[in-house]
Amino acid sequence: MRTDQNELIDILELDETYAAPTIEAALLEFQTLADHLTDAKHGLYEASLSPRDNETLTPGQWEQAVDILAEHLGLAGQPRIVILHQKKGREHVHAVFQRTDTDNKVVISDSFNYPAHEQAAREIEQTFGLEKTIGAHTREKDELRPEQAFSREDHQRAERSGIDAVAMKEQIASLYEEADTGRAFVRSLEENGFYLARGDKKNIFMVIDPQLETHKLSSTLKGIRMSEVKAMLHPLTTANFETVDTCKKRILEQSHIKDEAEQLKTTHVDQMEALSKDHKLACDRLEARHYLDNEVVNASRKEIEFTGFLKTIKDAFGFTWVNDKIKEVADRERFGLQAQELQDLKREQLNERTALQRAQRNEWFKLDQENKPESGLRSRFEVARVQKRQNTFEDKMQALRDHDQGSDVWKVITQQLDRLIAHRDKVEYQQNYLETLEFSVAGDFSAIFRDGEKALENFRAMAAETSIKKATKALARRPDQFGLIQDASLKTIKGHIESAVLDASKTHYLKTKVENAVLGLELPGAVIIKLQKEKVKYIQAVPDEKLAMLRDVQLAANNLDDKQRKALEPEAKHAITQARTLMKDRLKRNLADEILKKQRAHEEHERKRQLDLRREIDPPM
Repeated sequence: MRTDQNELIDILELDETYAAPTIEAALLEFQTLADHLTDAKHGLYEASLSPRDNETLTPGQWEQAVDILAEHLGLAGQPRIVILHQKKGREHVHAVFQRTDTDNKVVISDSFNYPAHEQAAREIEQTFGLEKTIGAHTREKDELRPEQAFSREDHQRAERSGIDAVAMKEQIASLYEEADTGRAFVRSLEENGFYLARGDKKNIFMVIDPQLETHKLSSTLKGIRMSEVKAMLHPLTTANFETVDTCKKRILEQSHIKDEAEQLKTTHVDQMEALSKDHKLACDRLEARHYLDNEVVNASRKEIEFTGFLKTIKDAFGFTWVNDKIKEVADRERFGLQAQELQDLKREQLNERTALQRAQRNEWFKLDQENKPESGLRSRFEVARVQKRQNTFEDKMQALRDHDQGSDVWKVITQQLDRLIAHRDKVEYQQNYLETLEFSVAGDFSAIFRDGEKALENFRAMAAETSIKKATKALARRPDQFGLIQDASLKTIKGHIESAVLDASKTHYLKTKVENAVLGLELPGAVIIKLQKEKVKYIQAVPDEKLAMLRDVQLAANNLDDKQRKALEPEAKHAITQARTLMKDRLKRNLADEILKKQRAHEEHERKRQLDLRREIDPPM
């Protein structure tokens, strides 16, 4: 009895007429009678009664409940031990019966004990007014079969390992549902710390959890028939797996490898973080030096002094483009040198990062080669193999893309769609640019005239009556005919007039062009929608060749681990989903497998032919 886990232990029944009135002595006598009087191996029957948390019974009621249970089990009148436990505030009773009938020298059968337990439970609930529980064997016809509760062994394993039994079974069930093949299911289990092993009994699969506790695979996949599980695992059978003891021994032998791998992973992360920090610091320092150099250059610059006619022009119109041009040329040269210096630094840093990654991969590969398991257990440190599976999947996806994009239908649809979308984007850009110009013109008129809106209306009216060319000339020569001029310097007014003349001309010509283009967008817009639908329809069409490629993608995806699957692009995830949906059809799956088989046979034939040809050209010495 676990006195360290039970808050209260009380012996309700124990016959003191035994040779030694102790629980251990009584249990030994129960088994001894069976050994000497019968051929049975088990002379004891143990049962427990455990009501809900809010339900309690008195000692007398407990004894009466045990009598009811004994009556249903056919053990009435047999010697027994009854012990009351209280654990976490909840009371429950354990009863151990002597199975041996000493008069007839036989053991009382324990067959059909499940229905007997449920019938006894219903009678106990009715006798003491407890809440009724729906049982698998005593439920009404219209009541659903309840889910099987966890056994005492499950709870004991959970207490020993610290693993939540419910969460563990949900995780294993989820891995089973996500897997497409037996090998994919086994690989997913191992990636999450679980291992499949061979049980002691024939054709029994066992699951070993991360704490080396064992569970029947059938008990972790409730609601799924083992015939379905075995069909999914095919061609793998129990013969392909190690025994539980051998598997546990192998895991223990490799435990130090896991610690070494975790330490190596931590070291690599620290190295990469330190290198990234040094690279960022070097870039920041270089950019800071460039900033200081630019500030020094800007501070040392002096305005070029103009004399004579150039000075008059500069004072009247504020022309500074000469100064700006000289500065622009100098800045462009300096900025180019700075950008080249920064690019060289980043290229050097990229080479350093690549060298570090190569060294880290070599360390992983060395660890993998030194500790490669001889059994079927998967080494968690085979980085080279993981990357190879990733590359294989990407090759299959690229082949699928090339197939979709290589046909004439795809090219025609894509070209038409690209051309129309480019035209639409161009018109949208022109509309945005036109809005910017109109806003600029309105701003210039507001800066020139006291009533900018009225002046702009007068300008547009003149342009409509005459022409935009005459209207802009009138604005440049006699702006006062459009409205009252603002009280500002001549220099400021001249600058806004020049800007207004230029932008107004651009706006007039661009507006007509955009209006005509917008009118022509209605038909292309409908065509774009139609072509997009045709493109989707073409992608969803699955000829035999594409069906085989999708099957190839699915098989390659089964070899990816969880981290690689989560990092996939939406396009790849869509292809995998499409493949899984299609492969549910047995005929399509068989057709795809047959095509792949022929393709691989052809590739193998070509490989051997090339090898023979190479040997003929360059025979071995």
